[in-house]
Amino acid sequence: MAKKSATAKKLDALLKYIMNEGQVVAHTPPFDSATAQRIGVPPAWFEALTGSATISEQILKLWTPLAKVMPRTRLAYAAHAVALVAVQTGTHPLSLLYCFDLGTQWTAQRGFLPGGPLPPIATRFPVDLSTLYALHDGLVNIASEEDGPMPVEQWHAIADNQGGELMEVLSEGGRGLGFDMSVDPVRTYWLDADSEKDSVREVKDPWAFMDELMASWLERQE
Repeated sequence: MAKKSATAKKLDALLKYIMNEGQVVAHTPPFDSATAQRIGVPPAWFEALTGSATISEQILKLWTPLAKVMPRTRLAYAAHAVALVAVQTGTHPLSLLYCFDLGTQWTAQRGFLPGGPLPPIATRFPVDLSTLYALHDGLVNIASEEDGPMPVEQWHAIADNQGGELMEVLSEGGRGLGFDMSVDPVRTYWLDADSEKDSVREVKDPWAFMDELMASWLERQE
């Protein structure tokens, strides 16, 4: 029996986080067109994941629609991802793992299949998230299922300490980004339960804030 490579072992360790979803099948792009169609690669991913390309080129192509609003995340993912893996499970027909090497182990952000149009409430948001959700309906850490934009079905309203009601769309542990739907125009706030001084902070530029949050931890490794 052939001995598994270090890379294969690190990927196996990642996939253990989603073993509770039933049978897990991993595919590594690039794919030929027939394979891409067979496993259900969506149109938003198809061009990037078919044909000959490096991992960096695949990610840059995937994230082209977001180049203006999330440029740092696009470049950081392209620069630091060591693998791009399409995964099928019993729960999710297909998701995409952006894998990053932490030395002794890998971590990954898991991007789910894009869904349909965003719910009507999203039309009131101060930014149009449809471009992001046209790529992934949620992009979260594979282990914590947080640390990024949540799937639409997980958006939820939470009360802040100022009498508002925030629709949380991004979660990071005890912190989250949400839109205050109780005011017009709708405002964006960052909630940080661990902060003693500034537990609720207004965010003037939601796109820049999300870009910073998702890219900075990778940029610090440069």
